[in-house]
Amino acid sequence: DIVEQLASRQELVTNGSLLGTATALYLNKETSRAKRGVTTTEKLNGRTRGKPGTVRRLIDVYKQFDLAWDLYAMDTESVVSILPKEFNRFR
Repeated sequence: DIVEQLASRQELVTNGSLLGTATALYLNKETSRAKRGVTTTEKLNGRTRGKPGTVRRLIDVYKQFDLAWDLYAMDTESVVSILPKEFNRFR
């Protein structure tokens, strides 16, 4: 589901810092598998959305940040450092 969420949007799949951020947050380095809970969703007002800190939320936050920062020019560590607290559980 992580790959599907990222690959479904052309502007995201070409952004190395986003892919690096997703890898840093959601991939277990020991097992090379996704961490538990990264694709969890919830219903809100009849709409499915990602729970705080999940990959769907990363995409939403990334789109917001893209308006203020040149995310293509930022490295992974810089992007991870500006993410909201909701992502702390995956750091």
